[in-house]
This record gives sequence, C-alpha cells and structure tokens, in this order.
Amino acid sequence: MTHAPQPLTGLRVVEFTHMVMGPTCGMVLADMGAEVIKIEPIDGDRTRRLLGAGAGFFPMFNRNKKSIAVDLHSDAGAEVARRLAASADVVAENFKPGTMGKYGLDYAALSKVNPRLIYVSHKGFLPGPYDHRTALDEVVQMMGGLAYMTGRPGDPLRAGTSVNDIMGGLFGAIGTLGALIQRGITGRGMEVQSALFENNVFLVGQHMLQYAVTGKPAAPMPARESPWAVYDVFTVKDGEQIFLAAVSDAQWQVFCDALGLADLMAEPALATNNQPGPPPGRRAGGGDGTGGPAVRADPQAGGTVGRSAPQCHRGLGRRGPARWRQGRQHGEDHAVPDHDGRPAPRRAA
Repeated sequence: MTHAPQPLTGLRVVEFTHMVMGPTCGMVLADMGAEVIKIEPIDGDRTRRLLGAGAGFFPMFNRNKKSIAVDLHSDAGAEVARRLAASADVVAENFKPGTMGKYGLDYAALSKVNPRLIYVSHKGFLPGPYDHRTALDEVVQMMGGLAYMTGRPGDPLRAGTSVNDIMGGLFGAIGTLGALIQRGITGRGMEVQSALFENNVFLVGQHMLQYAVTGKPAAPMPARESPWAVYDVFTVKDGEQIFLAAVSDAQWQVFCDALGLADLMAEPALATNNQPGPPPGRRAGGGDGTGGPAVRADPQAGGTVGRSAPQCHRGLGRRGPARWRQGRQHGEDHAVPDHDGRPAPRRAA
C-alpha cells in the first residue's frame, strides 16, 4: 500500500511544553511530518516521572519528537534555546504567563529575529480578566459547566480524559495550520493563542444554545431528555451491558429487523421518533439501563434483554461498515475498522 507524503515534512517546530496541552499540539504536527524538537530541563520533563493516572502522559503526547535538555536558567542555556527558536518555523509553549519573556523567548522578542515565525501559545485563559491566572483541565471543567453536565444531578464529575488539555492542543495545531497558509500569502508569521477555559466554553456551547432555543436549562447528561428514543446503555443477557442507538426512523427499522422486533416495528405508536407523548411512552425509556417498555422484551421471546452482547453485535454489525467484538474496558477488545471499513486484524500485544 502506498502512503501519501506527510504534509508538514521539512517544517521545524521547537516546543517549550510540558504535561498535556502544549505537547498535544506538537504531537499533531509531528504526526503530520514536522520535525519537532522538545526543549526539556536538564533533569528531564517532570511529566516523564508522573505516576498513577499521569503515567501515560509523556509517551502518549510526545511521540515522534526529538528532545534536548537545556538549562534555561543559565545565560548559555537560554542563548542555545533562542538560537534553536530562531531556526524554527513554529515555536509552541504552554508555560504560565510571563515565563517565556524572562528568557527572551516570547513572541515579541523572537519575531524581531525571525518575522516568519509562527508562535503558538497555550494558556489557561485567553486575553481578558483572567489571563494572568494559571488553570488546570479539571478547574475549567468546574468553572465552565462541563463537570455539571457530565455527572449525575448534584454530583459534578470530571470527564474521563483530559478533554480540555487535548482539545486545546488540537486547536493550537489547527491555528498553526491556518497561520502557515497565511504565511504563504503574506510572508509573515503570527501569534496563535489557545486556552483551556475558552475551549471548555466551546464544549458546552451546545447546552447554552439549547437554553437559548428552548428556554429550559440543560439537565446533566445522565438525566437529560434525549432527542432520540433509543439511545442508552442496555443490560442484556448474562448481565452484560451494551450501548444501542437508533437516531433516525430508518435506523429504527434496521434496529427492529436486526433484533427480530417485528411487532415493535409494526406498532403505529412507535412509527416515528418524534411521536407525541412523553419520552418514556415512545420507543424506549431512558436512564434505568433496561431501555424502557418498547425495547425491553421477555428473555424467553428472544428480545433485546434475552440476547447476549455478542449476539447484539453480530445482529447489528452486519448492517454497518464494521463488525465489533464484545466491548470491554477502554475498548481494547474491539476490532479496529480499516480504511475500507473492514475490521483490521488484531495485533498481538
């Protein structure tokens, strides 16, 4: 199989980053072929030594990069860093406000030496009343409402991954790509900014617009009124759980056909997703893990509850581009769809 050329081959990125947000930006650029040189302290990025939930940060977000240890606190080390930055197409950083300026590594200083430089700054907050503050992913999840939307009512819950850090780094990379196009037109670089809090506001924007449209505050996701009647985790045979969804009337017909629910498909009261009546009276209820009265069926009759998770996968997988294995924690037991939609063979660990 031939591979397309990597689009950023020949581009040099020098990054002064740590933890997740800044390294994610550099990782994306490296994955697209850029030469990414990571500047670390003499004793190495502290992220290398994190334990517990942070143990995977460094290998995950620093792949495909070169690395050099530099003592920025010494005059000689700071000069090495400035020379490297002067040779770069892109400089990325995610240190607290004012840190880079102390070493002559801020955009104002570096752009005087290299007017074509693109400088990507990742912070807690964009310019405004909080721009002097540092932030953490979990802090902005609490500030911006994502934790409220994720947990059950009265129990705010951090999302299950570093969503703002990762997405903030992605926005930094997207901004970099736009700046590269602009540099090709004007011949000059620019500063790109990305921030955790504003990223979080974007993530919950759909709930803000829901309030603007309906006049009703959005309920936390576990207690939400779903726009689709079948969209839930179902407890099936042998106590296994599987997520099932039918997000259109056409998918409802496929769903019923695949699981042998012809009686439900023929029921006039269940003909359309937006059938009048309260949500529990539609095709499925929500929230109790059984799917509600329409989809819940007598196990002896062979309905959803009477099927195992693999049986549901097989029945529904034939209707889609991929056939999925029984799902387990973190998805490690799924077959991965290849580019043509077929599951790629699993590789031994």
